Amino acid sequence: LLAFASAMAVGSLASGFSDRVIDSRKWFAIGGMALTTLLFIVLGLLPPSAPVAATLLLVGIGGFGMTYSIVMAHARRYLPDHLVGRGLTLVNALFFAGAAVLLPLSGLVMDTMRAAALPVADAFAVLHLSFAGLMVLIIIGYALSATDD
Repeated sequence: LLAFASAMAVGSLASGFSDRVIDSRKWFAIGGMALTTLLFIVLGLLPPSAPVAATLLLVGIGGFGMTYSIVMAHARRYLPDHLVGRGLTLVNALFFAGAAVLLPLSGLVMDTMRAAALPVADAFAVLHLSFAGLMVLIIIGYALSATDD
């Protein structure tokens, strides 16, 4: 847990630093999301007998998944000055709404898998692969958005 939290902190700091170096916030965020998606896929396909590898994958997910600040900065660019507060509050609320929806849905997936008498490791594999599938849809939507940054 400490390694995951540390990776999140390092990922946030690194994304803030790279914002000054990399020209495109959109494609930087998509890169981080793509790496996170790949790690979720590997985690979902990983055998249950590899706890160290699973821990390292979760640490990578924590680090590369910290694209929040970059997406917020990207959204800021498209808001007029008089709407920055309300606009960023809306974007922030959308981030939290995604988490608020995914938490009970992931519980439902786990309950359904356990009710089907699947081993817990298999239920987590389905959950991680489901997250990867959702990430692919998010990446496609973001990549096709009309923003040019």
